[in-house]
Amino acid sequence: MSKYSEDIQVEQPAIDLFDQLGWETINAFEEVLATDEDKGTLGRETRDEVVLRSRLRSKREEFNPDVPEEQIEKAIRQLCCDRSSTH
Repeated sequence: MSKYSEDIQVEQPAIDLFDQLGWETINAFEEVLATDEDKGTLGRETRDEVVLRSRLRSKREEFNPDVPEEQIEKAIRQLCCDRSSTH
């Protein structure tokens, strides 16, 4: 492997930084995607899903116990909307 690979230059330093900040990281290279029968490794149906919605939903009440469900769902939709084609 080249000493100038993306893994060495970008990914590993980022993982180290997240570790120093106390964040949990996971190597999803061999992730099993969710299907109708199985939740999969991280709950994603495709690798295009950047936000782990199931984890976000599980934390919403912990962080916002007094916020109505409807507002939480609206916020999740806003966070997860595809902005790749907007100008």
